[in-house]
Amino acid sequence: MGILTNKLILIIGIALIVCSIIAAIIYIFIIKIRKVKLNAQFDAEYGQEDIKHNDKDRKE
Repeated sequence: MGILTNKLILIIGIALIVCSIIAAIIYIFIIKIRKVKLNAQFDAEYGQEDIKHNDKDRKE
């Protein structure tokens, strides 16, 4: 009975690790999608900003 319990604990632990990794991957994709949408909204509201152009203006 002890071996069955140890195997069961091992399998449950591995399953939890796999579920956590899958959840982390999904979370990362959601964050990236939100970032793209937010950047698009910023571009629509404030206009697209050319970073290199602004750096040249600051140096002169």
